[in-house]
Amino acid sequence: LTTTGAVIVFNWNGNNTPGVDLTGVPAGTYGLMVYDSFGCSATAGPFVVGGATPMSLDSSNLVITPSGCTVSTGAINGLQIIGGINPVINWSNGPQTADNLNISAGNYTITVTDNQGCVISASFTVPTVSGLSVNTSNVTITPEYCDQGNGSVSGVMVSGGTAPYTCLWDNNNNLTTLDVSIFDSGVHTVVVTDAGGCTASGTITIGSEVGPTVDTTLMQVIDASCGQNNGSITGIQVSGNGPFTYAWSNTSQTTLNLANIGPGSYNLLVVDAHQCTSNGITVDVQNAGLINADFSYSGGTIIPGTSVSFVDESTGDAVTNWQWSIDTNGIVGTNSTLQYTFNNEGVFPVTLIVTSAAGCIDSITKLINVYGELIIPNIVTNNGDGVNDFFEIKNLKPNSTLIIQNRWGDVVFSTENYTNNWRGTDQAGNELYEGVYFYQLLTVDDKVWSGFIHLIIE
Repeated sequence: LTTTGAVIVFNWNGNNTPGVDLTGVPAGTYGLMVYDSFGCSATAGPFVVGGATPMSLDSSNLVITPSGCTVSTGAINGLQIIGGINPVINWSNGPQTADNLNISAGNYTITVTDNQGCVISASFTVPTVSGLSVNTSNVTITPEYCDQGNGSVSGVMVSGGTAPYTCLWDNNNNLTTLDVSIFDSGVHTVVVTDAGGCTASGTITIGSEVGPTVDTTLMQVIDASCGQNNGSITGIQVSGNGPFTYAWSNTSQTTLNLANIGPGSYNLLVVDAHQCTSNGITVDVQNAGLINADFSYSGGTIIPGTSVSFVDESTGDAVTNWQWSIDTNGIVGTNSTLQYTFNNEGVFPVTLIVTSAAGCIDSITKLINVYGELIIPNIVTNNGDGVNDFFEIKNLKPNSTLIIQNRWGDVVFSTENYTNNWRGTDQAGNELYEGVYFYQLLTVDDKVWSGFIHLIIE
């Protein structure tokens, strides 16, 4: 604009200005009045000053999606550019669209410029997915029983993060469920990973339980007497995880206490409710009061009129009662020794019955040979008719020596313990010729008998 005259005052829209030009004003309608020193005035206008098209960032529909821990799943969605002329978008991480997708957690700035030179910007923060957590405060834990690797845990809770979840116990690829039932005792750690790669962990402790314990401190054993089933085992105490089952060797009884058992060794095995077993214990039940009857008698050859001494030599428990009987004579003595005279030759059964303090009874019978005078035959026929088939000497004493010679003095048969079995054969068992032979018999009491014997072969 230009003016003529002596202009003193320039006034735009009621505001004095230093000159006729108006700059740096916002868009609008403007009028100019000028005044000189004579009070004269002039006007110009109106003048319209145009403005830029307004530009703004609308975040009323903004959605920020958190990102995973190791996976870029975050997003900024819903921003809108309002107004402006040919706006251009630039995000701090590179994208040039209003939506910023597949981004990790962090701070992001959007800058928008247009052809008018207008610039607007805003910053947004993408968080990490809300915290993944593992809760083991309400789990149910069972201990490992007797080193069987059967400890278990159930009830581990997982919250937060992004499903689905995976889990791994103790870095063992075979343990990938929250509930586990094959744990050894000790500390175990589970690591849970969500879809975003976030992890959380929890720790539990599996205890241990041993098998049943058998205490024999108060055990009482009553020995069986006389080999009968009248022994017992009582007072054993068992502790642990019942109920228990009991298995004894040497008996079919399945109770902890045993009654009416005989002598022997009994091994106890206890099994608890979790199939844990105790270390076996062995209890010996003795055969109380048992005795083994036996006796000895004075040695040598017994002949009629000989007085024989019998002495009890029973073993085992102490003997409190003795009963001696000989042949059919009934009881002939009730002490530990017996002196008895045999008046007749023959074989006599001598029986000893002994009783122990516990009432056990045992007996033994021995045959006593009482030898009479020797009766030596003088003929052997060896024809199998049962008469004179052998050189049979009546009342022959044990360990007697027999020598048989032919007529020329040659020994054809001999033995140091003759048992009435010579039937006319030589030492090798060959039959001898018929004829007369000479015999000599030497008994253990150093007596000698000799004579001739006629061998007849029929």
